[in-house]
Parts: sequence; structure tokens; C-alpha cells
Amino acid sequence: MVILCLALAFCGICGGESNTQPQFPHMFYGTATIMGSPAPEGYTITTAVDGAANGMISVSPAGTYGGEGALDQKLIVQGDFQASTSRIMFAVEGSPALCREVGSGEGWQESYPFTPGAVTNLELNVGEVALLADFSVNRPDGYAPHTAQFTDQSTGSPDQWVWNFGDGKTSPEQNPSHTYTTAGQYTVSLTVTSGTLTNVRTKSNYITVFAQGSPSGGGGGGGGGGGGGSGTVITSAQTATPTTTGTLATTPTLTRISAGNLLLGTDNTTTREVTIAATDTIGSLAIAKGVAPVDSTGAPLSTVSLSALPAGTIPPKSPCISAPYQYEITPAGVRFTSGVTLVLSFNETTWAGLDKEGASLARYNTTDASWEEIATSMDPGSRTMKAAITRGGTYVLCLDEGSQPMPTTEPPVTPASTGSPGLPLGIIALASLLIIVVVGVIAYLISTRTTNDDSPPEGGQ
Repeated sequence: MVILCLALAFCGICGGESNTQPQFPHMFYGTATIMGSPAPEGYTITTAVDGAANGMISVSPAGTYGGEGALDQKLIVQGDFQASTSRIMFAVEGSPALCREVGSGEGWQESYPFTPGAVTNLELNVGEVALLADFSVNRPDGYAPHTAQFTDQSTGSPDQWVWNFGDGKTSPEQNPSHTYTTAGQYTVSLTVTSGTLTNVRTKSNYITVFAQGSPSGGGGGGGGGGGGGSGTVITSAQTATPTTTGTLATTPTLTRISAGNLLLGTDNTTTREVTIAATDTIGSLAIAKGVAPVDSTGAPLSTVSLSALPAGTIPPKSPCISAPYQYEITPAGVRFTSGVTLVLSFNETTWAGLDKEGASLARYNTTDASWEEIATSMDPGSRTMKAAITRGGTYVLCLDEGSQPMPTTEPPVTPASTGSPGLPLGIIALASLLIIVVVGVIAYLISTRTTNDDSPPEGGQ
């Protein structure tokens, strides 16, 4: 019986579960200002409780973080804190912020008490003593070698600057000029210092440098179909620049404008040539000057986007046995009068592997899952495929039944495990209990039998 009790106690310890429930979070939303102006969109608001970092949220739109609605995102602070003593401190882009609850009638405070389960509308303000790094550049795009002039726009009177241009080069100047010699996208950061204060501003993929000869930055790509997302809109102009021999050569100067934004004149036609480049660097949409884009109702349209869809979004169907590159031109129902060209630009390897006899561009009709082949031209010199289009929708590189599939690299397949799945802890504990009970019973029977064997027979002398 002692063994049985010990076994039951052991199983109770193994199978027991904690009834401790996690503490409810404290959630915040509200406004954020820096020296009286709305905090820029994309700035990060962070919190710390008793000195330990906790929740984080981005400012969006400018001057606002989170929202009042039940489904709106909020700044969440969560942990096993003492509600009566724990205080939350806030920072905007690394600079300490004062806080004030809306409607409370209280003044600005350096911290706010942690209250489990509360939802608080809290104003955040970074005062004039704040040190915030920021900067701009005159030309974020260009062909290599591309020279960019950076301008310090930091607040708080910094006296030291450290620039990181993303290509391994740095500068201590306040407003440096830097030349990028290799095509690619570069993340730039600026660290400013004022006394004991330090702040960093980082802008991801801030500079885009194209290789010489690439059409609107789209010729360097290759490989599989790219991910989604709207393209970058760039406009082209011709600028004469001196070469090393002193003669003048004409090279494109690229100017970035907001994604998808078309500049229309009084007649609702485009006022200049625009190229919308998809994020996969393969597809692009060339819109000529004088094009009249309209929406599904016939109203003038000034916003058009080109998105690269993941390979396989549109399933293969005759006559397209394969559609390795797929794009979506939005908004739905957009139409063009003329002068719009869909362009696919490839590198040498991808172009060499393309079965040009059976390849063409096609439009996919989502209503009846049918294909509409469109006239396609190929230019071996620039390694491009082009097709004139007059409306939006889904377009793909179509390979017909006789085409050779384009080379792809499949991820390695991890073989499935052939081992037996682990048994639940409860079953193991129960089996252990049964074994202990059986062993105990057997031991008891053996002990009883031994005792009987050693006893003298009844009536013996």
C-alpha cells in the first residue's frame, strides 16, 4: 500500500497543471507630437516598464498611434508587473516622451501607472530638448556611378554626425556627398550626438542604383517570379553629362514620384512619360505622354499600380501550361486610350533559358478562367518581351504546350520522419502506475507464499 500511495503521489505531481493565469495587458492609443508637430509616419513608439523594454508600435498616420476601435491596433504593454508600483515610460523614435491621459485633467507626466486590462487614450509629447535624427537626399535613384547629396534635417542641435551609406562607407560630415558605384538598393542611416544624447534614423532601401543600360532599372533581374507589392514609379529625362574624354554623353536621369501617381494635364492625359517598375525588377509598365487613363466608370484616373504576383497565383490552363511571371495592373477596370506597353526584361541567364518559340504575353480573364493571347514582340538586343495593352487586369508570361519549362530551383524537400510519435505524458504516467501496482501485487504474493512455506504444519511437534 505504501508503494501504491507513493505511485499516486508521483503521478499527481507529474500530471498537475498550474492554475496561474497570465495578467491582462494595458493597451494604449492616441497622438504623438514632437516639439508641437505631429510625429512623422513610420516613427517608432517604444515602452519600458521598470527599466525593461516592452511594447512597440509605429506612428500611422502622422501624429497618431493605434486607434480607439475594438479592432484597431494598439500599443500593448504586458508582463507580470505590480499594478500598484510599476510605471510605464514612453519614447518616440528613441527620445523620451512625456505622457498625459486625455480627459483626465492631469498634467504631463514622465511615466504612467501600469493597470492590467485598461485601455487608455494617451497623448505623447517629445519636448524641445529632444534629439531626433533625420535627413533627405536630392536624388534617391540613378545609374551607376550615382552621386547623392545628403542633407541633415535633425532637430535638437546635434554637434556630431555619423553617416552609414549602406555600401560599407561612412562619413562624419553634416551634409555629405556620396557616390555609389555598384547597382543595388542601399539602406542609409544617420547617427547624431548632442552632449550625452544620441539618436539614430535609418531609411531602408533609400537609395536605388541601376546598372548602365538597364531599362528603367528593370533589366538586372532574373530568376523566379517576384513577390507582391506595388512597383516604383520613375520618370525619365535626358541630361547631358561630361565623360572622361570631355565629350558629352546622354544618360537618363531618374526621378522618383509617389508610387502609382500619374500627372495629368487639363485634358486628363499624362503630361510626361512614366514607367511603373514592379518590385521583382522583371515587369514594368511604360505609359507614354498623352495617354488618358480612365476607371471602370469612364472617369479620369491618376493612380495606376503594377504588382508582381507570386508564381502559381494563376493556375496553369491550356493554352498556358506554365506562367512563371504574373502581374496585376490595378485598379480593377482601368483602361487606356493607347500608348501603354507591358515590358518584361530579363538577364542573360533567364533569357537564354526562355523558349522564345512558345512564349508570349497573355491576359487572364478571372470571370471565366480563360486566356486572351496578345501580340508580343521580342528584342534579343535588350532581352525584353513587349506587348501593347489597353486595360488593366492580370497578365502573365505564357508558355504553351510545346514550350520547354523555364529552369527553376526547387527548395530541398525534408523527408518525413519515420519515427513513432511521442506518447502523451498522461498515458506514460498511467502506464507507470500500472507497472508499479503490478510489481507491488507480485511482491506481496511472493512474500505471502514465502511466509506460508516457512510456517510449521498444523499439529506438528
